[in-house]
Amino acid sequence: MDGAKLLIDRPTTPARAAAHRARVGEGRVEIEHGASGQSRPVRITGRAPLKLLAPDAGGSAATVYASTLGGGLVGGDQIDIDVTVADGAVAFLGTQSATKVYRASADGHGCAQRLAARVGAGAALVAWPDPLMCFADAVYEQEQRFEFAADGSLVLVDWQVAGRVARGERWAMRRYRSRNRLLIGGRAVLDDVTLLDQDDGPIGSASRAGRFDCMGSVVLAGPAVKPWAGELDAAIRASAPGRRPPLVVTSSRVAGGDVILLRFAATDSRLAVAWLREALTPTIALLGADPWARKW
Repeated sequence: MDGAKLLIDRPTTPARAAAHRARVGEGRVEIEHGASGQSRPVRITGRAPLKLLAPDAGGSAATVYASTLGGGLVGGDQIDIDVTVADGAVAFLGTQSATKVYRASADGHGCAQRLAARVGAGAALVAWPDPLMCFADAVYEQEQRFEFAADGSLVLVDWQVAGRVARGERWAMRRYRSRNRLLIGGRAVLDDVTLLDQDDGPIGSASRAGRFDCMGSVVLAGPAVKPWAGELDAAIRASAPGRRPPLVVTSSRVAGGDVILLRFAATDSRLAVAWLREALTPTIALLGADPWARKW
């Protein structure tokens, strides 16, 4: 991942190189569709600081949660996950809790995460982690690439909160960058990048994050979500928010309307959670269970 290489330079001594390699958490997830209609993981491997858990969520989809040792990422950590969802399978990929990104190391090393997902014919992936929380002086880079068969489907939620606001750390990270790429049938249809960098001015200033403490995006694509994604897009376009609303949502049609890209900003993360739960309720039917019932 190019961005990660920029943030996590290759160490120049054998000792530092060994320490660096020990902080690279690699994971692999393979989901298949069983004869009974139940999707299940057939392979899950993870290396510290990455942990992958596959509880029985009670639905028809395979459920996998990613977490890290200590619940966060420190300078030099790099998470690298490959996910394969076989033809006809349905998978949910989430996190145990909000991922914390601690301040960059003294020598400037930040953290990076990479997700590469391949989704087969008639399959679906719901990638909905808890929000990312960058602490003061954190440096974070994320790259997510989704390759889908022509009739594969995706629900992606990518969001972040302002930080430890109660401790006075509001949008105090040094740099945050997230890139989401989507390919359908081998054709690139979306390349969306969010960059928050203090070098461009204070992130929490009125002209940037302003009064909002939670921001993110949602990507909806594929036949499994198209009917209700279209209705959601139309409802958002028809809405008329009042003056200084606590929650702002916009919708864009990408790739001729085959992909819906939503962006949202909320003054409080609880407002974002409530809106996401309502707007994306149809994903529960897709998964056969509610993975958030005991969380939010």
